[in-house]
Amino acid sequence: MEKEDKEGSDKTFYIAIAIIACIILVIIIVPRFFEREDPIKTFNDLVEDTIKEGETEDRRIYNGFVFIKEGNLWYSQVQNPDTNELYKFGVRFNPYQVENVTIEGNVDESFRTGRVYITFDPHDEELTYVSLAAAELTLNLARAMGIKVLPACMSEHPACVNISILSCNSTDQPVIEIINDPETKLTMDGNCMKVQGTEFELLKVIDRIIFRAYGIMSE
Repeated sequence: MEKEDKEGSDKTFYIAIAIIACIILVIIIVPRFFEREDPIKTFNDLVEDTIKEGETEDRRIYNGFVFIKEGNLWYSQVQNPDTNELYKFGVRFNPYQVENVTIEGNVDESFRTGRVYITFDPHDEELTYVSLAAAELTLNLARAMGIKVLPACMSEHPACVNISILSCNSTDQPVIEIINDPETKLTMDGNCMKVQGTEFELLKVIDRIIFRAYGIMSE
């Protein structure tokens, strides 16, 4: 009797093991039938898909340049004039979103010297977006265009002891002034560019300058 009980217990044990094994196999194998087989696409893959399949909400084409939205930024590619290599750059807005930025005037030949000053008012109480604007413009001009960007302040300040103090009115060097102002606008006058706006409107003007510099958008 004990032998029969032992055999019955062993049989139950093996059945339980088999059931557990089957459950484990189901957990491991079945999800694989629902996994995506598509490989992770590179940026260049997404560009090619956009050219072939057309635009979507997160993929736009402007004057032959493809823009892909990744997170909060739009990315595209331009050719570095010094190395002839493609450079991937990121901006806050795509060209369609900055078409309505007001632009007045023209700059002179000083902006072709390969260097430019970016200056701001250090006494401005709200410098968060001014700093973002300066950083985005500096990165794009320096890395993709090979332009030497020099920081400056428009007036004396303890934080400006080691950099130049200048504005459009105090030098004949090319200067970009970034100004916190309710009016969104880009004013160009000889050796001067005045970038005006508040918060993200200020960044729109910066992106408009970048697109102009890259030849993505015309005058």
